[in-house]
Amino acid sequence: MLLSLAAVRAGDQGGVCTGVMELMAVLSAAGVRRELLHEAGQAGALADGGDEMVAAGVVDAALARLAEASLLAFSLDGQAIAAHRLVLRVVRDTLVQRGRLAAVCRAAAMLDTHARSGRLPGPSGRPGCSRAGDGLVAGRGRAGRCARRAGGGPAEAAAVGAVLPRRAG
Repeated sequence: MLLSLAAVRAGDQGGVCTGVMELMAVLSAAGVRRELLHEAGQAGALADGGDEMVAAGVVDAALARLAEASLLAFSLDGQAIAAHRLVLRVVRDTLVQRGRLAAVCRAAAMLDTHARSGRLPGPSGRPGCSRAGDGLVAGRGRAGRCARRAGGGPAEAAAVGAVLPRRAG
């Protein structure tokens, strides 16, 4: 698994594969809708530069590359993507070590905010049609525990808790 992650990172010129794995690591461990990752690309949450829009085709190519490396898997209909919990934990631990966990959580929170406000284009291309929130059962506790376990300390855990939205029960 570590070799697969390293190989994907080494060949990830635009940072989209890395962005997908980082975002998935703070989203629902049950998986996310492919549409959410497309919307994340359009919102600039996946590219190396931070605000650069990434087309759906580029996101799909990154997903295919990650699936070839056995880092994630598609549902039978190809519309949901999931990764093994251990892979996600390794990615979160790496985010903590690099001091990027809070930034990635902010990107996930931004997607949630945009999806709720209708600012992200949905499958029809019109604002307000998004079902992006379907994958945003973000792990406030899970990511915070990860931050503490990986040596991030209370400040990193608090930063994660401050940026991840609370989900109504």
